[in-house]
Amino acid sequence: MKFLTTHWLIIGGVTLAGGGAAAYFFWYRKRNQSDKYGNQILGGKSQGRNTSGGLSGGIRITSATKGRAVSEPNWDNSFDMNFATEVKNYLAPKRVYELPDAKAKQFAQQIYKAKGKGIFSNDNEEAVKAVFEKRLQDKVQVANLSRAFWHLYKKDMWVYLKGFLSSSELSNYVKKPVRKLPNYRLA
Repeated sequence: MKFLTTHWLIIGGVTLAGGGAAAYFFWYRKRNQSDKYGNQILGGKSQGRNTSGGLSGGIRITSATKGRAVSEPNWDNSFDMNFATEVKNYLAPKRVYELPDAKAKQFAQQIYKAKGKGIFSNDNEEAVKAVFEKRLQDKVQVANLSRAFWHLYKKDMWVYLKGFLSSSELSNYVKKPVRKLPNYRLA
């Protein structure tokens, strides 16, 4: 086969384009930026983004314990049994109301018994509704209930609720009432 001028131009163009792409990725790609101390800048939005590593909120330094860094809790994750501990650490030295262990166990048993035990047995959705709408007063208490449920039954309460409540029942009896609760109450 004889190479024509157009063949050589195509081969040269492909080689040039491939070489250009390789050069871009090896020499001109974006390097990790760091501040004068060698900490990576994360592209945050806070006013100290160039000196604090780019974090936009969420970190604060407590004055009570000589500069211990505390991260802000995820306020939407109140079913995590560690949520109460995170809130207490975040608000230290202030104290928050918690659900007493006896009450938490009582509510956990009430939720556990709300699930029907057989195929044709009826679930007691009203018991679940009563706990989340009337008994719990803040999201820290939801986390306390979740922890008590785990200690009693070695099951995640959220997964257990999803196992017998439909999505509309879960939304109406659990998600909406919890979303209306305050994050915490100071003692």
